[in-house]
Formats: sequence, C-alpha cells, structure tokens
Amino acid sequence: MMFDGTGGWNPWMLALMVCGMVLFCGFVVWGAMVLFRGSRPDRRGPQLDSGQMLNERLARGEINTEEYERLRKLIGSTS
Repeated sequence: MMFDGTGGWNPWMLALMVCGMVLFCGFVVWGAMVLFRGSRPDRRGPQLDSGQMLNERLARGEINTEEYERLRKLIGSTS
C-alpha cells in the first residue's frame, strides 16, 4: 500500500517514486539522444590529403594544368 493509514506518503515510498521518475526521464533523454545522433549524416565526409584534393580540383575544372603543376610542386616542397 502506498499510504501509511493516516493519509500521507511514507518517506521511503516518496523517495522510491522520485528515483524512479528521475531514472525514467534519464532513459527517455538518453534514448532521444541516441536516435538523434544515429539519424544524422556524418558531416565531416572522407578525409582527403592535399594531393587528392588537388587532383579533384583539376578534374572538376576549378584549376588549369599550369596551376595544377605549380601547386603540385608547392605541395611537394612543403611535405
């Protein structure tokens, strides 16, 4: 029984109920976070090194071959 006969709550029952509600709310928040994190795409994408990025820029037409060769030499001298 939840009542002690006088119409009031037993302190241990009140403490048990509060602990149960805190645990329940914690599980709900944790579950929402897991679902939210699992549904997001990875925004970082694949990590490319500078040579691969340079090759992709040439393939997309962002730079011409002269700029490609100049940047390739610059990358090679710094690494």
